[in-house]
Amino acid sequence: MQGSSAFEADYSWRDGVTEFSLASNLQGMALELPAPMAKAADQPMELRVQKKLMPRAAQAGGAAAAPLQDKLSFSLGRIASASWLRDVSGSEPKVINGGILLGSGADEDVVVPPSGVMARLQLDTFDISAWQALFRTSADGTVAEQTDDKALTYLPSVVALRARELRLAGHRLHNVVLGGTREGTQWRTNVDADELSGYLEYGHAKAGRVLARFARLRIARSEAS
Repeated sequence: MQGSSAFEADYSWRDGVTEFSLASNLQGMALELPAPMAKAADQPMELRVQKKLMPRAAQAGGAAAAPLQDKLSFSLGRIASASWLRDVSGSEPKVINGGILLGSGADEDVVVPPSGVMARLQLDTFDISAWQALFRTSADGTVAEQTDDKALTYLPSVVALRARELRLAGHRLHNVVLGGTREGTQWRTNVDADELSGYLEYGHAKAGRVLARFARLRIARSEAS
């Protein structure tokens, strides 16, 4: 992020838990992020972030002993939104479930599973390597060897993706429909595209490389002109 932008924020305490909200149109702030979240400094884009304590009456039938929960939510224009329900009764917040929307339909309600984090992505272009580099680069610009376990709980454990073009480790696939699940940093996905159809596993090696294996593969033949 480069530049500066005006914002409005509220901060409070309730039942010993912090609550806050922040809103800005990001005018004057450039975002150097993978598509579709990149923007120029003069382009307005509505940002909203909120952390709100959930009423106990809505938890466990209103039982007095119900654990404290809060909801952390985020939206960026009509291109991205997310929310996480967390247990904040302990010393560290624990993610119960969450939902992430990116691309077309991101202004709709976020759908969350009973546990884990569900992501639905519908994009023109999705560059997996660019997103991996973003999340795995530390503040000093070096590539982190491991992703923090706490941070992983906020990332998708289940993903449903549609993209006109998908980029991964120097390869490009077109008209992609992908469904996958994550365990730790290891992904297992079923993928169908113009170029192939099959089952793919990939994760991170210590050197930061992407490891991929196709258990089933169908290569589409191109017709001679």
